[in-house]
Amino acid sequence: MILASRATGSEGRPHHQFRLSEGCIALSQTLADGRRQIVDIVGPGALVGIVLGDKNRMTAETLSYCHIERQHGDDVDKTYSAICEAMKRIEAHTVLLGRKTAPERVASAILDLSERFSRPQRAHFESPVFNLYLGRGDLADWLGLSLETVSRCFTRFKRAGLIDFDEPEIVTLLNTPALQAIADGAASA
Repeated sequence: MILASRATGSEGRPHHQFRLSEGCIALSQTLADGRRQIVDIVGPGALVGIVLGDKNRMTAETLSYCHIERQHGDDVDKTYSAICEAMKRIEAHTVLLGRKTAPERVASAILDLSERFSRPQRAHFESPVFNLYLGRGDLADWLGLSLETVSRCFTRFKRAGLIDFDEPEIVTLLNTPALQAIADGAASA
């Protein structure tokens, strides 16, 4: 499902945004030749629909069931916090695309997504488990890699005992410190 919104106040500024309370949304831009670049993956608590300028520059596509609530633009503290968080994510994504190797990118993505989409832990499970709402193609579009490269990295991480997945959409972290070392460029995969 693709979301589109354009609500402005009397001065042309956004009157409200939307807060994602449940689910996963991909924010993307389509290039002139039809290629898609996923700019960010947002999860619960994130604002979507922040208009900068006279129109939305991104498409928001739901990757799972989502519950979205309208948040009025006059809640300045929440809007400021959301913009600060978005800026931090943009900075991290810029470094990821500009300087990281393919395994570093995939490890970074796995850690980022596990942090935002982890399932509640049960007492007898020690390893974090999360829903991977993105398909391998979506991950490739987000990380600036080919589908084949993303799949190879997942397979390599699984064989190395860093992650596990019986179903492609449910990932278990088995060795978070080693995965973090790869993401940081301090170890090779």
